[in-house]
Amino acid sequence: MLSKFILASIILSLGNNPRHNPVLNDKNRLIKISKVFANTIEENKELNKFIGPAKKYAAATLFVATVLRESGFRKSVQVCKVKGDQGRSISLFQLMKPWAFKVKVYDKNGRPKWINKYTEKQICSSLKLQSHRFFYLHSYIQTISKKHVPANWFAIYCSGKSRRIRITDSACMKWAKLSKKMGLIGTNCNKNIQITFSKDFELNAKNILNKFNKEK
Repeated sequence: MLSKFILASIILSLGNNPRHNPVLNDKNRLIKISKVFANTIEENKELNKFIGPAKKYAAATLFVATVLRESGFRKSVQVCKVKGDQGRSISLFQLMKPWAFKVKVYDKNGRPKWINKYTEKQICSSLKLQSHRFFYLHSYIQTISKKHVPANWFAIYCSGKSRRIRITDSACMKWAKLSKKMGLIGTNCNKNIQITFSKDFELNAKNILNKFNKEK
């Protein structure tokens, strides 16, 4: 169910804009992306900082909203033929170097430090690794954010700073709006509250996929 929910979220987020047609026309690629995102969320439950019975679906719309904003799901960005921020940001999620390569470890005295674990080549060639790196880094952002609310998570991810500005608030609002359209209740930029399902939750995704399959 989660992968189908993600696919429906991608289709809805791309909308009817003609510039997204090359992405929408590659249905098999979108299905693969949806499955990879779903597996990442299911296999790394400890990274999910949302709360409530629908928290993994909130994480799913977080993935979709972030990729839509950062790369528009373009394959050229996924494989790093196109990079952002003068070459400093890579992958569908526009992971910023050098943090894209790093993981947090602890020395024998229990002191934390960040070490390089991955290379740009590894990340650019693996959608699975891109997905996991995003979830890992976003989870860390959620942990260190002084104000434990989605708007500040988006601020740190988008700008590197916890101070909210119009563009980062807009990114958060698009996530909340997409989540609501997909049948989630409680996705709020100013509060991290219980996220639940609306009564039309399953029907929303089903209708989107049925319409997409008929058109394609």
